[in-house]
Amino acid sequence: MPSQPVFFSDQELEVIQEVKNLMGFETDEEAIHYLLSARLKERLLKLVGQELKSKSKKQYF
Repeated sequence: MPSQPVFFSDQELEVIQEVKNLMGFETDEEAIHYLLSARLKERLLKLVGQELKSKSKKQYF
């Protein structure tokens, strides 16, 4: 998998550092992984909720 550099704003770096300290992570990468995982879970749950609320007759289960 090719890697590409990711650039963060000063505000984003502050959030990463805060999460790193609060959660006891040793590296910035661990904090970033945690934040990304949490965001993806939040989005997936929201999408699932929208699918369940839709009046579509599609069966998803």
